[in-house]
Amino acid sequence: MDNLEVVAFKSIALCVTFLSLGGLTSALAQERVTITDEVVDISFVPPAGLKPLAKEAVLAIYGRSNGAVQPKYAFADSKQDETIAVSTFGTNANNVELAEIKKAMEAGAEKNYQHFAWLSRGWVTINNQRWARINFKALNGELDTVNDIYVTAWLGKYVMFNFSSAVMQYESHKAAMEASAKTIALGFVANAPLDGKPVNHPAKRKP
Repeated sequence: MDNLEVVAFKSIALCVTFLSLGGLTSALAQERVTITDEVVDISFVPPAGLKPLAKEAVLAIYGRSNGAVQPKYAFADSKQDETIAVSTFGTNANNVELAEIKKAMEAGAEKNYQHFAWLSRGWVTINNQRWARINFKALNGELDTVNDIYVTAWLGKYVMFNFSSAVMQYESHKAAMEASAKTIALGFVANAPLDGKPVNHPAKRKP
């Protein structure tokens, strides 16, 4: 398995890890949240009703799937019917490899589920940043879910969001999930070093 296949496998594993979590309400929360990972700032406005999971809860869920990319942060509703998982992974991330990762993730999703249907897949632009999007329904009798996944390359890392919901709740919460995704903004940590040396980072992108 080459490096690209490993990255794609871990990305799909993260999606599978969060299939049993997933609740979004019809309105967005008022506050924007920011997640920092080394040089990367990630911010978005989660839907109302979703609260951050404690680190212990994230670790417990992550432990269900060997080799999965551990999310930096995760949000869930009170019933854990729907979640938003945020992660960063990889090194030397670039748009050329991102296109290959998208293809590998699509192939992995089709392979991993007995009953599978695409809802959409392609490329979207959010706040001037290009993201790969794969949105699919997976049915296996126990964890019938919809995953709406966004992946991009930013400051040498891949940033991934997975908006996951139970199939039965998907249509009623679809608008809130998509509205939340449109608030995603990426930036940088001021004066943070890359490879041990201070660098001049690109301008921070604002929503």
